[in-house]
Amino acid sequence: MRRLKVVLSLVLQVLAMLLPNTFKRILFGLVFGWAIGKGAKIGYSIILCTKVRIGSNSRIGHLNIFRDLKTLEIGNETKILNLNHFMASKEKEWPDAFSIGNNSQITSRHFFDCSGGIRIGDRCLIGGRDSQCWTHFFDSRDGISRIEWSNWRLLTDATSEQEQRFCTAKYRRILLWAPAQL
Repeated sequence: MRRLKVVLSLVLQVLAMLLPNTFKRILFGLVFGWAIGKGAKIGYSIILCTKVRIGSNSRIGHLNIFRDLKTLEIGNETKILNLNHFMASKEKEWPDAFSIGNNSQITSRHFFDCSGGIRIGDRCLIGGRDSQCWTHFFDSRDGISRIEWSNWRLLTDATSEQEQRFCTAKYRRILLWAPAQL
């Protein structure tokens, strides 16, 4: 039954890609029960999540994939650009959630493992490209951890051992800067 639901969701989302955003918002709200704010725009992206809340005037760019998340929350005026991948485990007891606050931005080509939950605060920017944020380890006996970045952060260089442990980048120009805490 779950597999059929996923297939139908995929088919509906692919067909909805051809619709204007106003109709997409209405269709996704009625069919999936998603809460999508006024002026929000969803590009050619796939969202396979149980609960979705997208704030007003937010934008999800093209070719993003949100897979197996229980909860997806995107704040007002937030932008997620292109080619990002957000995935979660199929473990029932894990949080499997992604949340990003208001006026934040994620640039292109990042990977987020949301199994342990990722919370990004207001006015945060994840820049660069090809960063990977993991909330669990290769050996699942080590468990999972939550990643949380507070307000006013810019992902540029690693600032703490914990952040270095969970976030790696191909070009090492990824991790956090916090002007209020320097």
